[in-house]
Amino acid sequence: VRLRTALALVRHMMLANRGSETLEAMVDMLVRERSVSSPRVISAFRAVDRAAFLPAAVRDEAYVNMPVRHGLVHQSSPSVYGSALEALDLKPGLSFLNVGSGTGYFSALAAQLLGPDAVHVGLERHADLVRHARERCAAAGVVGACFEVGDVYDLDAAACPRFDRIYVGAGARARDVPFFAELLKPGGVLVGPFEAPPPEDARSRRPQSLLKIVKTTGGRLDVEAPARRLDDLQ
Repeated sequence: VRLRTALALVRHMMLANRGSETLEAMVDMLVRERSVSSPRVISAFRAVDRAAFLPAAVRDEAYVNMPVRHGLVHQSSPSVYGSALEALDLKPGLSFLNVGSGTGYFSALAAQLLGPDAVHVGLERHADLVRHARERCAAAGVVGACFEVGDVYDLDAAACPRFDRIYVGAGARARDVPFFAELLKPGGVLVGPFEAPPPEDARSRRPQSLLKIVKTTGGRLDVEAPARRLDDLQ
């Protein structure tokens, strides 16, 4: 009983430190923390209600700057999504692949920036989440995003179309970057929480950082400095 009480107190303290009660307050917090800065990204967050993409059991956590987990449902912290959207630099008409599209919330944010006519694909391994994303996007009036069941590692990169932008929503290894880069057009951008390569004798979990990788027209991969350490927010 004491342990449960202590854990409940810790959770309430965390919610108080990172919490907001409304969508507007959450977005204002993201602006203050500089997780979002460009007007278009700020407008996208104001236009898409995070709560609409969460199960009823966890909707009270919708406007808290923390990840939410409930069964198969997982959403990263709003600040992580904000940093990712800023790094992706999504514009109308660009083609976009969202790997591990989950609840559809990030795709709904991206749709505000891409417009209704872009090639915009969410790829997710779990059929239940694909149904969830389709339903929630339809209910929210999101236009342009389509969701498919599949594992990105089953794709034949040589035979697939190339994308202007790719976001990897699920944690991936640094050594997988070349695979994802094969799916990028020259000049394309890849963003995601990639696990740092370990030392030879490392056995523990490695930290993840939100990386931005740009594929030059010559095919070289330029990796920007980590935008955010995700240990605390993921």
